Amino acid sequence: MSAGEGTLESYCGSIFWDSQLSWNTTTPDLTPCFEWSCLLWVACGFYWVFFPFHYASLLGSKEPPLQHSRFSASRTVLALLLFIVAFTDFSYALYQWKHDGVNLPNIYYVSPVIIAGSMVLVMINVQLDRRAGLRGTGLPC
Repeated sequence: MSAGEGTLESYCGSIFWDSQLSWNTTTPDLTPCFEWSCLLWVACGFYWVFFPFHYASLLGSKEPPLQHSRFSASRTVLALLLFIVAFTDFSYALYQWKHDGVNLPNIYYVSPVIIAGSMVLVMINVQLDRRAGLRGTGLPC
């Protein structure tokens, strides 16, 4: 075991990778630590890294703004609901730490914050796309 692996396991509170769980089984699964760290960080990190490029491409748009539609409103509402779920996860972790004295691993505090920040960015992105006249899908909404 490397020094970084032990650090990540203490950060997550569980093992990072278990080949018996992932490869040598008939029902493969990933460890919670891998799901809540690597999968989440890669997906959200990709979105955060490439959002400024998308935003820069919207600045030169000459298209008229799109009207509010059910589709854009539903995308915003869905992102808001996911933000609320992430905020609730974070609040519950804080509650457990403060009132119940449960010492949770840091992943229970950091991951909901990353998800909540990403959902705020999604809500901003939906509105910026609408204002720039960019349709998010091929649907005529």
